[in-house]
Amino acid sequence: EAAEPEEIQIDGNRLTLNYEANPTTGYSWTYEISDESVIKFTDDEYVEDKAEPGVVGVGGREIFTFTSLKKGKAVISLTYEQNWDGGNKSETKYVNIETDDNGNIISAT
Repeated sequence: EAAEPEEIQIDGNRLTLNYEANPTTGYSWTYEISDESVIKFTDDEYVEDKAEPGVVGVGGREIFTFTSLKKGKAVISLTYEQNWDGGNKSETKYVNIETDDNGNIISAT
């Protein structure tokens, strides 16, 4: 069985967050950034797990990419929820970001 991908990856000023998801359940990840002058959202991609043809309800991974802009600290909050009035929330993850003088990400925990 393949190893699970790392949830948090840093490459210079780019941060990638990679979490399990299954949109067929009505759940999806939403995010909020505490300080968008430090880091901004750049991309969101869903990658479905491999499955036999015709299988429905297959999960996958949602991959968010963020780009840091300047020195500072910010928190990215990600909530796995049914994003409608009365929808359920499953879990929330917090990623604390710190960037250096060059805008490179030095910490994401």
